[in-house]
Amino acid sequence: MEITEAGSAALERVDAAVGAVERELFGDLTEAEQTLLRGLLDRVVVNAAEHDCDAGQEEPAEGPRDR
Repeated sequence: MEITEAGSAALERVDAAVGAVERELFGDLTEAEQTLLRGLLDRVVVNAAEHDCDAGQEEPAEGPRDR
C-alpha cells in the first residue's frame, strides 16, 4: 500500500490542525502534566477497546430521550 502525494498533503494538514488544537487545549499545562494526561488518556482508550460496550444492552427505546 502506498500513500499518494495528495494523501500525504492531507495528512500534513491534519497533523498541523491536531497540533494547533493540542497547543490550545494543553497550553496551560506543564510538560509533566501533559505527559500525565496523555498517559491517562491512553489507558482509557486501551481499556475501552478491551470491553464490549454493547454486551447485554437492550435495543434503545424509540422516541426522544432526555440526557
